[in-house]
Amino acid sequence: MDRHVENEMKFTRKTSDSLCILSLILEYFENNSYTIMKQSEKRYADHYFDSNDYTMFKNKCSARVRDYGDRKIMTVKIPINNENGVTSRKEIEAECKNISELQPFLNSIYDENIVIEETVCLKTIRKNVHFKKDREFTLSVDSCSMISDKLTESFTEIEIESIDEGCIDEFGLNDLEKFIVEELQFKQICESKYSRALEWKLSATDGS
Repeated sequence: MDRHVENEMKFTRKTSDSLCILSLILEYFENNSYTIMKQSEKRYADHYFDSNDYTMFKNKCSARVRDYGDRKIMTVKIPINNENGVTSRKEIEAECKNISELQPFLNSIYDENIVIEETVCLKTIRKNVHFKKDREFTLSVDSCSMISDKLTESFTEIEIESIDEGCIDEFGLNDLEKFIVEELQFKQICESKYSRALEWKLSATDGS
């Protein structure tokens, strides 16, 4: 079992042109003395679970199984801090063989005893850039599709995560934040992907 603190900034926009977005970010890095250390791509499906009265959602927590195809990771996230656009959450995770292992895993680490079932699925193509600007960070450009029953909604998300767990409240990347918001026209947000996916599902269901 792995336990660590996740400190990240998130930006979102309803666009599917993630390749163009990534290209513009790499160009910005090159023109502003950012050091690109490594690039990679991952594809996965996040299966989110909650109780029938959405206890995890109400407590701003999440419980998921991330399926890479050849392996699965269970993760429970619990909020710690939310200042200056930086979201900090305690993240507990472990590998599993099947989704049914999430219930006993949650029971072992979560204070409230709840029965969970799958609420929504989020499919993602993630392009990662590991970079350095005073400290080390990972920037991800995610092409996301939220799926629930026969409903689908797509968006692109940019996440910047500090490699240093002690880096909380202020990343010192104000110029990059400004570029993402003003030039790329993304909106900075603090809500988790699960929170937004569930709100979308409930809104779409109520409107049908």
